Amino acid sequence: MVLVVPKEKVLRGILSGKVNELLSDIEGDLLIFGKARDHVLRGLFNILDELFLDGYDISKYLAKLRELSASIILAKDKIRFLTRLLIAYNKIGHDDVARELLDEVLTYLQDIVDSKEKLEIYLTVIKSASMLSESNIVNKLMDDLLKYSDSLPLINKIYVLAKLGEIVSYYDAGKGDALINYGRDLIDKLDYSYEKASALIHVARSLLSVSRDKENVRVARNWLSEAFRLIESLDESEYITFIARFIGDISIISKSKAIQLISEVINLTRPNEFGFETLLLMLRSLYESKMEDLADRVRKIFLYRLDRAQSFSIDKKIIYLAKLANCDSIVDSYLAKYVGKIVFKLLSNRMSKPKSIDTALILEAIKHYSYLDLYNAHIFFTIIIKPLLRSANSPEQLSRVLDIYYEYKFIFPKIILKDSVELFNNIIIKEKSELVEFIPTILGIIISIDNNYEQYVRRAVGFLNALKEPEKKALLLAMVARNLYKRNPVWANELIDFCIEELSYLEFSEMIRMMIRVSDIIHETNKQKAKELLKSAIRILEEKPDIEDAPELIFIISRKMRTNFGDNGWARQLELLANEWRAKRDRSLRHH
Repeated sequence: MVLVVPKEKVLRGILSGKVNELLSDIEGDLLIFGKARDHVLRGLFNILDELFLDGYDISKYLAKLRELSASIILAKDKIRFLTRLLIAYNKIGHDDVARELLDEVLTYLQDIVDSKEKLEIYLTVIKSASMLSESNIVNKLMDDLLKYSDSLPLINKIYVLAKLGEIVSYYDAGKGDALINYGRDLIDKLDYSYEKASALIHVARSLLSVSRDKENVRVARNWLSEAFRLIESLDESEYITFIARFIGDISIISKSKAIQLISEVINLTRPNEFGFETLLLMLRSLYESKMEDLADRVRKIFLYRLDRAQSFSIDKKIIYLAKLANCDSIVDSYLAKYVGKIVFKLLSNRMSKPKSIDTALILEAIKHYSYLDLYNAHIFFTIIIKPLLRSANSPEQLSRVLDIYYEYKFIFPKIILKDSVELFNNIIIKEKSELVEFIPTILGIIISIDNNYEQYVRRAVGFLNALKEPEKKALLLAMVARNLYKRNPVWANELIDFCIEELSYLEFSEMIRMMIRVSDIIHETNKQKAKELLKSAIRILEEKPDIEDAPELIFIISRKMRTNFGDNGWARQLELLANEWRAKRDRSLRHH
């Protein structure tokens, strides 16, 4: 008697085996690196969806994922992981667990500091909360996000309104339409053609996400036509970049227009860096819009040109193959793995002759390859970094190591954090005065990765406070504050106030110069405090106008007002003041 196993059971068994394989990959990545690869997570949740729809109990797998989430290092990774997980719990009817996970997600939002990431993550969390019908949380997060977007360039607010309109439309189509149309009204306030055209594409795409009824299609295509009238004035490279960036959105609004534009961009580009970056940008945009049929043509042209790019070194070609595999992983893990195997083989061959490689290019290739294969990417990374670490006791080599660590801090967060803490302890415990200037840089890496950064900041401040030279102490503490502003602005302000207090023992002229330098250090992370310092310096000079080089100092401050803050009004007033003081000083000298 032949036992016949139903096809459904065979398929279920294959999928269950694949789930266990992917879970094992995720667990390994989290334990070693503190992060999971996005395409692996996406693949796992897709299979879990299939199993659930087939009547399979997936709760044990979700429980395992919840347990693993504790090993995630970065707040942004943890939020993305947990939102996927809570949506899965919501689908299987475990709303109580989904709400617990949402509460956990909300605690990590404050740790997101990058403005672009903050917008995307807030939108992700709002969408998740709306799926749980948590209207109070949704409204609070929407208010917070809109308030935050007011502090950013207007185009960011328009983008946020368009995306919120998409989310809200699932339960209130009228309100969704209203948000998108409000975003459309704000476009007229933008100054630049590129920005206006970009915003028009955003709102048109969002409008069709709400509904593809005849009226919405007509309005969206009108907005698309308006966008194209605006970009007629752009130069060729800007025009090409615009099309590549938005081709996926354009294909949703008008597929025939997108097909025409793809041919146009292919004809306008060449097998050089700009050409390859453009094709990759276009490929990613099409993949993200689920236009695989259009993407396939772009991909074939990319590979054909790369194969024949004689001016490109093998290291350069490896970078572009790794970028291609990274793009492919958005929609097709198997295709990405196939290209990834080619990249692995090429990297292995190049790493066998380390003296002949272009280190900067290979490091870039490894970074892109890591999105596919963290483990082997880290092996290649270690081959390059180990010799540098052995000689990291010299300032030159340590500077090189830290530049690489800063670039890779979100690629291998757990390992980079561990190594950075070791370097930090090595300088502080052994009191290596020749390396003290690197403390703020190392601390910046630690602050950006570790939520328990406070202990390292306290130790660094205590160590730097013991320095004898007030100028050096103030500058290094200001550099610490610059990194700290992203996570704890109140503490950073206190550090800056302490720096200025330390400078009060200097002669007035030198103190003013140091205040200008401290302002220069922090202006990118806290413009308000940096500007306050310059205004304080001006007040001191107004009280002490007899300082010999006061006019020159006012001129320096006026330049900083213009270059660091774009405040031409203040700058002109200060220049007039400086000229007045200089003339007064010259008259006084002639008189004597």
